[in-house]
Amino acid sequence: MASLAGPIVNPSIPTNALTCSQFEQQTSYLRSWLNFRPTGPGPFGRTNTRDVAVYYVQGPLVGGFVGCAPYITPNGPVIVVTNGAAGQTLAHELGHLLGLAHVNDVNNLMNPTAFPTSYLLTNQQCTTARSSRHFQSCP
Repeated sequence: MASLAGPIVNPSIPTNALTCSQFEQQTSYLRSWLNFRPTGPGPFGRTNTRDVAVYYVQGPLVGGFVGCAPYITPNGPVIVVTNGAAGQTLAHELGHLLGLAHVNDVNNLMNPTAFPTSYLLTNQQCTTARSSRHFQSCP
């Protein structure tokens, strides 16, 4: 794969407007980026299709979103988080990858809007996340 200089995510440029929609609905430029994985040798070693790629981009995304997931690409799942996002945004987007939906509780990590108190998960959410095909236990 050719070396890519970096994703340019700009809602005002239609070819670079990353949306929170399925991978297949993105432009070819953005699909190339979302599908990219580093390959070894090097600090990353070999990756596989179960590894989750996380991309931090200058945002916001189309619609003002600061994070979006999951993008399911041929090379594996992807999470996108923009600069300026709240600290728990990555964890929230990982929750989506693991099958969690939004809930209306400002104390819950899956609340659509991040609050300083938004970090809890229910027992049922933990069970759902553990049963996801994307969940991997450490060896």
